[in-house]
Amino acid sequence: MVFKSTLRAGLKKDLQHAMTDVELATPSKTRLILTAERLFAERGIEGVSLREVASVAGQANNAAVHYHFKSRQGLVGAIFAYRVAQMDLIRSKMLRRLVTAGQERDLRALLSVLLLPHVGLVDERGTHPHARFLSQYVTHYRPAGMPHVGADLSTAESLMKTTDLIYDCLEFLPRELARKRLELITLLFLSMLNRHDAAMIAERPQPPLQEQIDDTIEMALAALPAPQPAKSSHTAER
Repeated sequence: MVFKSTLRAGLKKDLQHAMTDVELATPSKTRLILTAERLFAERGIEGVSLREVASVAGQANNAAVHYHFKSRQGLVGAIFAYRVAQMDLIRSKMLRRLVTAGQERDLRALLSVLLLPHVGLVDERGTHPHARFLSQYVTHYRPAGMPHVGADLSTAESLMKTTDLIYDCLEFLPRELARKRLELITLLFLSMLNRHDAAMIAERPQPPLQEQIDDTIEMALAALPAPQPAKSSHTAER
């Protein structure tokens, strides 16, 4: 398909550029962010002390996290900012290729722009700590009351453009329903990456990752534009 050649061909190169283009104030902050992301992914956002994050990151000062980020919430926000900026650089290049190919209304191509940047965020083992961190945040930490670290035009312009184009493709659905479906689709994709990583670590047989990616996007394409459920008589009476 055209979207595979136009969007995926440059993904690896885009990721390499993003890793070097996104810079924080100091290397020590970067180490703290990546260490916290990995530990939070493994044991939960509330399951790791900030002192342990500092220690594992090689900081002599156990209060380094408080010094740089003020709080756990500040550290979580820094993880988001770091990864969102990386992925937005990738999405920007993917979007340009998409527009050049005239695919602004191609839902499959748009989902690729939204989801594929997660695939390249790997650690030294080849696993996806950000996918696991983000899954935990969305399903456990955010519902517990932590304010969401929202994207805006200054940090995630391409992400917002991509989601707006997806909403345009789903204009027959109420915007709030489309938003909830897109959030669940993103969780589905992250869960696929997490299951792949678990099988890889356990050395269990599994289909190639690309096959799993393609299948998940096909499921998303079937689910996103599904007709709006009819309201039950009980709901209608209310």
